Amino acid sequence: MKTQKFKQKNVSQIKTHSTVICFLLAVFLVAAACEKEKDDNPLMNTQWKLVGVFDTETLIKEFEPHNCATCYVLTFDNDTIFSGYSSNRYLNGRYHINYTTNDMSVLMYPLIQLDEVSLDGYIYIESLENVQSFSLSENMLRLYFNKSNYLLFKSVES
Repeated sequence: MKTQKFKQKNVSQIKTHSTVICFLLAVFLVAAACEKEKDDNPLMNTQWKLVGVFDTETLIKEFEPHNCATCYVLTFDNDTIFSGYSSNRYLNGRYHINYTTNDMSVLMYPLIQLDEVSLDGYIYIESLENVQSFSLSENMLRLYFNKSNYLLFKSVES
């Protein structure tokens, strides 16, 4: 009888230890996956200057003013925060990327467009608000705001 209680106690302890080990392993794997995703963010700590709006590969529009160093620049400060400028105002907000599908969403705040001095500024902000996906190749970033139209950015060397 004593031996049977001893065996039941050992089996119970083994099950408890196994459950704890499995739980800790699962936590470790999830944490490692999250950390890997953050480390793999190719946009983090990068800066981009707008080239123009494109339809497939055809330039539709270049934004004015051309000679403004800060206009139409986006900076991805970390894995969720961005900042930048339109034609004449500071922008900031949050972004989220799904690396599996290349989906992207942008939330700008506070969004008050009343002080834009140009139609280009309004178009730029509206396009950013509607970003659905992205693609990144070498030093070019495409932010798609519908299936075929995108904002094309060139990397700014830091």
